[in-house]
Amino acid sequence: MTNIEKLIARHPELTFTFENMPKGLCGLNVGNEIIINKNLDDQEQLQWLYEEIEHHRLSVGDISEYQNGTNSHQEYVARKSAMQKCVPKSSLNKVLKLKPDNDFEVADELGVSLDYLHEVAQIYGFRFK
Repeated sequence: MTNIEKLIARHPELTFTFENMPKGLCGLNVGNEIIINKNLDDQEQLQWLYEEIEHHRLSVGDISEYQNGTNSHQEYVARKSAMQKCVPKSSLNKVLKLKPDNDFEVADELGVSLDYLHEVAQIYGFRFK
């Protein structure tokens, strides 16, 4: 079972759909449905699944207008929570104890993209080169 399948199995209350989405749109939460862009690679799909699940759990109403302070805050809270679930601090620390040569190795070991690793690391107060 893949990490995507495991995550989906933990949320039987939700419906998951993978479909073509407009350029720049990676995921969407509408009611109890999570829609993920099927053109993303598995790493990105997993990352967006976590985020959209957290939006379902934590966000209230349509928060697509980010200029609104409340919406921007809800986006931040859901994204931070998703990152902490996707890459727990304990997992990051465990990989770092192996003394990897570079952050590419860390991202690979954690199964996330490099950009995502950098965002997660900032949340935890780490700084990568």
